[in-house]
Amino acid sequence: MSRSDRPPPSRSARANPAAPHRPVAERGDAPPLIDAGPPPDPTAVPATRPIGPGGRGLTWPAWRQARALEAARDALAGLVATIPLGAGWRHRLDVATVALGASLDRELDRRAGLPWIAVFFALGAALYLTLPAEPIAEVVLVAAVALATGAVVRRRRGGTHAFGMALMAALCAGLAAGAYETRRADEPRLDRQRTVQVTGDIDALQPTARGGRRLTLTVVAMSGVPDAHVPRRVTVTLIAREPALSVGDRVALSARLSPPRGPVMPDGYDFARGRFFEGIGASGFALGKPTVLPFEPRFARALTAAIGEARHAIAARITSALPGDTGAIAVALIVGIESGVSAAAAEALRASGLYHILSISGLHMTLVAGLVLFGLRFSLALIPAIALTVSTKTLAAAAALAITFAYLLLSGADVPAVRAWIMIAVALVAVLIHRRALTQRAVALAALAILAVTPSAVAAPGFQMSFLAVMALVAAWEAKTGPAAERARAARPPLSPTGKAIALVRDAALASLVAGLATAPVAADVF
Repeated sequence: MSRSDRPPPSRSARANPAAPHRPVAERGDAPPLIDAGPPPDPTAVPATRPIGPGGRGLTWPAWRQARALEAARDALAGLVATIPLGAGWRHRLDVATVALGASLDRELDRRAGLPWIAVFFALGAALYLTLPAEPIAEVVLVAAVALATGAVVRRRRGGTHAFGMALMAALCAGLAAGAYETRRADEPRLDRQRTVQVTGDIDALQPTARGGRRLTLTVVAMSGVPDAHVPRRVTVTLIAREPALSVGDRVALSARLSPPRGPVMPDGYDFARGRFFEGIGASGFALGKPTVLPFEPRFARALTAAIGEARHAIAARITSALPGDTGAIAVALIVGIESGVSAAAAEALRASGLYHILSISGLHMTLVAGLVLFGLRFSLALIPAIALTVSTKTLAAAAALAITFAYLLLSGADVPAVRAWIMIAVALVAVLIHRRALTQRAVALAALAILAVTPSAVAAPGFQMSFLAVMALVAAWEAKTGPAAERARAARPPLSPTGKAIALVRDAALASLVAGLATAPVAADVF
């Protein structure tokens, strides 16, 4: 037996070597959760259990388990003793807290800790939005790094509370990410309503329901405004249909601009906060026709202009074939331009709870990816020369990844579409590397990737509805394909073709019900 496996003497034994060992229950403390028993025989081989992900790597001697749990109980007893509760309730709280810690450790042991990390990162990002004052991001970030380091060290040494420290590290990291996002988005805003001369480059161009155009401009110059209040980006609505404009053009115009407005009613949607994180510091309408200025865009802006031209060409082709709200809704679903939908149609969609389908997000990306993945894989399987030599599943996943990215660009790459594409990309990459795609870990990884870049998305209804629906569907899928469900299916006789068709319809209805129930609270609150 090595020296590292021998139990160190307890604190009481070091203080008084002649003092006999006494179990915890004889010390006059609260009833012990685990009796460590007598000290182990130094000549005996200690019982060990695997620790770490999947039970691999280090081992944890049984005496160290008991000593760690005893130390945790002593620390918890000291904390609980400060709460004015009776002995019975104090003991129940003691048991519940230790049971919660053990449950979290079991989650980590079976490699299920990443979803909890994502949840606490999102809680940190949401907590930042509710703080009354701006935190010191550097201090919070140092705390996150310290907690994460402590969690790793304690995990490697077999200590307790490692997962709890990791969760607190994720909470602090989400808080720090929110603070840094605010710093990045902190651009000047127009101080008051003004009539100004604006010169800017067109970043986005959308038609309005009344036949006008809404421009998003990157400001190059703005006259009559102090430099400290010149916004970086503005939105301007044009009533004039001339001259012809495209994304990437540089224009000069006279406009009546105002600072972004806040909620129109108490606890309503805060338009100003959304504009803040988009970098838009003013909005208004143009006075007269704009003037197109000669301008040689850089490569990135020229590429953006080409994509914008393609979007508007597709939209024009659709509206010429499908006039009215039918074509406007089709344009919104295909290229993400929603402004052509009339007020009556938009109100009807809101009343039916379907307005959110106009925003390109998870539903649209999933349909495109699924159509390409299964359609291409089925088509390649019909070609023996390909099906017998390469993995058709890998080829179809790679094609689906590329086509969904192209669809993202054509949709305008709005925030909901970017979030949805990241989720689809994580699943398709899992298919490419031959891993399970429909897992809570993949959902958590997508959520962390999105929140690390845009922590403010945690307050967006689209983010909440997307991830609630996906988490519920993945949980239902894991329950359907779990060991218990597999044993139940094996015990039943095979289904007939009619039974298989009924099962497909039933599963589709259950999937719709699960997703609807998961997103119903957010939909009821927002729409």
